[in-house]
Amino acid sequence: MEKFFFGDAELLVLNKGDGFSFLGGDIKGMKVEPSSLFTIKAKNSDTKEIFWLEGNSGWSKATAETKGNKTLFSLSDNEAFLGLTVKITFKTEGRALLIDTEVENRNDTLSVLDITYPVPTLSCDRFDLFYPRASGCVAKDAGRKGLTYSAPYPQLDACMQYFAAYNEVGGLYIGIEDPTASTKRFILKAENGRARFNLYFNAVGGGKPKNSFKLAGVCRLEAFEGDWYEASMLYFRFVKGECKWLPKLGEKGRTDLPDRFANIPFWVSDFIPNTPYQRENKPQNLSAGSDIYDKDYWIDAVIELKEKLGTDLAYHVYNWHHIPFNIEYPHFLPAKEGFKEGAEKLRENGVAILPYINSVSWEMDDADAGYEMNFANTGIHGATVNHNGDITYVDYPQTTLTGKTSRLAPICPDFKGWHDHIRKLSTEMNETLPIDGIYFDEIAAHASRLCCNPEHSHPPYGGSYWVEGYQKLMEGVNAEKPKDKYYFTECNAEPYINSFDGFLTWMWVHGGQVPAFSAVYGGYVQFIGRCTNGVKKEDFEFFKHSVASCLHYGQIMGWCKADIIYSEKHMKFLPPFVRLRAKYGEFFRNAEMKKPPVVKSNLPDKITGAGLWFTEEVTMPQVDASLWQNRTTKEQVLFITNISEESAEAEITYTVNGNPQTLKTTLPPYECRAVEI
Repeated sequence: MEKFFFGDAELLVLNKGDGFSFLGGDIKGMKVEPSSLFTIKAKNSDTKEIFWLEGNSGWSKATAETKGNKTLFSLSDNEAFLGLTVKITFKTEGRALLIDTEVENRNDTLSVLDITYPVPTLSCDRFDLFYPRASGCVAKDAGRKGLTYSAPYPQLDACMQYFAAYNEVGGLYIGIEDPTASTKRFILKAENGRARFNLYFNAVGGGKPKNSFKLAGVCRLEAFEGDWYEASMLYFRFVKGECKWLPKLGEKGRTDLPDRFANIPFWVSDFIPNTPYQRENKPQNLSAGSDIYDKDYWIDAVIELKEKLGTDLAYHVYNWHHIPFNIEYPHFLPAKEGFKEGAEKLRENGVAILPYINSVSWEMDDADAGYEMNFANTGIHGATVNHNGDITYVDYPQTTLTGKTSRLAPICPDFKGWHDHIRKLSTEMNETLPIDGIYFDEIAAHASRLCCNPEHSHPPYGGSYWVEGYQKLMEGVNAEKPKDKYYFTECNAEPYINSFDGFLTWMWVHGGQVPAFSAVYGGYVQFIGRCTNGVKKEDFEFFKHSVASCLHYGQIMGWCKADIIYSEKHMKFLPPFVRLRAKYGEFFRNAEMKKPPVVKSNLPDKITGAGLWFTEEVTMPQVDASLWQNRTTKEQVLFITNISEESAEAEITYTVNGNPQTLKTTLPPYECRAVEI
């Protein structure tokens, strides 16, 4: 048996003779449950059979060798997979245990597809779990209430690479500290007082026999005191020290951010009315103001809203192009009739215009519309192919001219033709359209595909080629970007931060959210808005909660429809919040989040249903607070909000330079306040 001590944590590993398993231990009052050291998913390349191997049995040779603070576990020749060797190194370092894993495959027939990073199963009477969905989420009392989470990394549901399990004593930080952002799948299951972490690395060369590789990064297990915020600071230590996607900051923050956009506090989005050619093709989940109001609504309502708010405003414009939504992508030019004239009028009134393009997907039946360059003769060469040889695509309900439903094929960034097309498209849009930037849909939302297209130069299946490819694509696009233009993308997968000025955080509407992404990346990229449209369009309480939360999470407010200008209750609530955010635009440009204050109030929380297609309930505190600090000036600002129609008594406890402070105050209805410390 091998024992590992890191900080005040203990972890035991058992050598059964034919494999290794976690046997026991204690980490901040959480017990380590018996479980296999790792799990492997493999494939027979001849028969296509998929099978699984565990690290705790079936190996003809299992040895452990310790030198100093390192122990090497070596397993060879599993009874189901001869010629396979797995080497795992445990290294103790202060309060942490660092784990490296390497796979050597000499089998002429079998291939490794996936393997888990070694992470123990934990049990405790009560514990909370942090996982990296959207802004970050916490499952309270997860062992009793249960949690099932599964998501590929990097994308919208797995934006970062760390987890944390903790109780009132402290917890365990689980960081997959990989600066290449290689593809992975994270699976977390909590039930019956236990939490099991299956954090899979997608194998380089998966699907081909004799694929040998090292798991990217290091698995870091570190004992800590605190909660999700302290765990986030541990992850930030890694990001700041090793990740090239973190932009460099000057005295005012990012030096490549156009000054104008640092001071825009509010965004709107909408869908320009369809033309007869576009037919009935529209987004499923986003209502359009153009469905209700007259044809000039998309112009006039935005101008009126800007005037009433009294601040700058940006406009994310959908359906500006001649082609239908989700059809005939990526042929976005020319613009539809009337767009240029409307955009010019909006810009004359001080509204920034940023149109949509999809920068990941190609509609597979675009040849039916007569395009000389189409998917059948060009796009197919960049298509992603799975390990069974099939082209991967996503079905959508929108229809082509010939009545086919849309099939959008994600394009692997290994394909140079895609780089050339997106670069040419963005350059032509800037040169021919009256716009202030471009929205590149899907890049930080779409999961990295496990591409096995034999035409491509990258190794099949897993690796870092997807992230590196889209980073390189945007490097080429940004090289031709005018300095006053603003580029942003969908959602917030971390490795694309340096590629964009902003992330559209529209999906930050989950239950159990915490501002972990803001704590790690605040000031390094702008976070734009939340979705209060669709099923939440008439939920005024949710709208108020979203606006206030945007302030506390360091987000820019809005991304709603401009038709809120027609709502007396919205316009009574909104303007003071937007103006406060505008006042602190330069402050937030280079600000970092401090540990969120503890807020007590006489007003109870309210509960509402989830937005979009999500199912969990959303808790809406009526009184909330956040603490931010400017990196350059060290100025700290405590932001306090009351979104209720009632006055509130509040007690806010926060920490300044390690010293606890308490503020007791009365908050009028709809109050938003900044206290400079």
